Amino acid sequence: MHPIVYIDTSSIRDGKLEELKVAMKGLAAFVEANMPQLTSYGFFLDETQTQMTVVAVHPNSESLEFHMDVGSGEFRKFVHLRAGPGNSDSRIGGSLAPAMAA
Repeated sequence: MHPIVYIDTSSIRDGKLEELKVAMKGLAAFVEANMPQLTSYGFFLDETQTQMTVVAVHPNSESLEFHMDVGSGEFRKFVHLRAGPGNSDSRIGGSLAPAMAA
């Protein structure tokens, strides 16, 4: 089975950078405590600190599905920190299980 790489890049809402940094640390701790199956998980800010990128490497499709199910409540806490619709890009690399590809 090949790994699944999930990458999400979002623009940061003006004036929310410091709040985002705190939220990123909290989410990273949540993921570490609740999703030990992840191969890698990290947040990155661009040079201008106006965009954040999340990279999650999963050992398989089931791990990604679990991540999305268990983390959905935590992920929603970021909505007000993002710049809004059209300012986000998500990509998935790897072979997804049929349930995830739909």
